[in-house]
Amino acid sequence: MIETYLPWAKTHLDPGTLERRAGTLSILAEDLGNTPLAEVEFLIDNLVDKWRQEGCRYSVTVDRLGRQLNRKFRPISDAGINERIKVVRAVLGHAHLRGRVLAIRPRLSMLKKKRAAPGDAAPVRYFSPEERVRFLRYARADMGDVFQVGLLTGMRPAELFHLRVDSVDLRNRKLLVQAGPCPHCPGGRWIPKTGEYRTVDIAEALLPILRRMLRGRAGAEFLIENTHGRPFSRLRGGNGLFVRTLRRAGLHRTGLSFYSMRHTFASDLITAGRPIQEVAKLLGNSPRTCELFYAHLAPGRTREAVKVLKAFEPWGTPVARTAAARDGQPNRTSITGDEIEAA
Repeated sequence: MIETYLPWAKTHLDPGTLERRAGTLSILAEDLGNTPLAEVEFLIDNLVDKWRQEGCRYSVTVDRLGRQLNRKFRPISDAGINERIKVVRAVLGHAHLRGRVLAIRPRLSMLKKKRAAPGDAAPVRYFSPEERVRFLRYARADMGDVFQVGLLTGMRPAELFHLRVDSVDLRNRKLLVQAGPCPHCPGGRWIPKTGEYRTVDIAEALLPILRRMLRGRAGAEFLIENTHGRPFSRLRGGNGLFVRTLRRAGLHRTGLSFYSMRHTFASDLITAGRPIQEVAKLLGNSPRTCELFYAHLAPGRTREAVKVLKAFEPWGTPVARTAAARDGQPNRTSITGDEIEAA
């Protein structure tokens, strides 16, 4: 059925969606190639167990020079399994509605995790000063520029890689995050995540970097030469120059990701005492979102809050008796009823 689904998908699905599903479709063709469509829904549970045991399946086994890649086992996440189930549902739905080869549309359930396991919660990860130095030491020159711009602007990856030369206003020290032409986006136009225009102020330390990157360039070309983030970061979840740099620097198992540059930008500002509202405007987020992720970094905020708390002691505690003896007062451990009535 995949052979009939693909021609339809090429003309009816978004090209980016079809590109992201290409690897999953090849895996499903291997696992379900000779299975009758009516029996697929009864095999999903066995397939899920198989996918968990084998982990992530790599479509490429040799590099560009023909050398064998020694890739280690990596477990597959529930999100990865759900992506495969979602594609199976799409193929079966096409067989029912378009191909008319299934009398009823099978209903396949996605894996659901209502609550995270204890200990799964983790703080937002950002680059420490020592990690920044290590990364830049092992980064290629062009990757180093991407890293610096990401750290000093807090842009989302898509915003960073769609930043055009004419969106850099050095005179007013502003970066313009706005919709613009992109030959690889649907309709030939890229639109920011929130759909809103915003500006990001250029830090003093970023000015010389931008001037060097802009030298001899003009027009609507991208400030960072890339194809939707590649080769620096594959936005569809693959490898990339960023991950390879983390590996060379010994930082690849520390929870850092491309998005950590944005978190670092926000954490630096809040740690320096800047208000949440200012940081939210620069990030293009709501103040509430920034509070959820970064409020704990504000210096002295919780320390001032606990100053209003007071400790109380019961009557006749050892501390009270010691203080009374020191002041020459009688040692009283209780109050009589007459004293209570008089009060």
